[in-house]
Amino acid sequence: MLGPGGLPGEVGSFPLPIAGRQEFSEVVSRSQPGVVFFATLGGAGSWERPMKHHIVARFQDGTVLKGTSSDFVPNRDRFHLQPIDRAGVAAVEVDDLKGVFFVNSFEGNPDERGRADVDRFGLGKKIKVDFKDGETMIGYTSGYSPDRRAFFVFPADPKCNNDRVFVVTAATADVAFV
Repeated sequence: MLGPGGLPGEVGSFPLPIAGRQEFSEVVSRSQPGVVFFATLGGAGSWERPMKHHIVARFQDGTVLKGTSSDFVPNRDRFHLQPIDRAGVAAVEVDDLKGVFFVNSFEGNPDERGRADVDRFGLGKKIKVDFKDGETMIGYTSGYSPDRRAFFVFPADPKCNNDRVFVVTAATADVAFV
């Protein structure tokens, strides 16, 4: 809603940079829970599509599923993934996963290991995650607690194909701050 003077004045309105310019948008609840839609205020008024994340879902049993999702929410039990290699939508149970890898490209190099000696600021404390399957990840987190079901890790190497990883705590063998 627009307040006096044509500026956002209601709770839920906030400035959102779109295509290099500042427009005011509002989070709108629609019929699909967990999906955030944006309405441009004072503009054409058309709905934009929800953001689709490029995701690699890696399961604890070793299964890998690549696709896009627009309804991943960290505190939900499941999300939907549209696989890149077949039609349809898969319902993914978070508790079955090792992690949700938000990737820049589906063609990433699985043999490439990012540099762990890179210091990044503003992403939390440096952490080492050892998974039960033998993989080790070094990155940064601000949300790890052994009592939480999952937490986000930002890779130490900013050139890594992973933008961030939602790590399921049950899939870890050891987690330590370094």
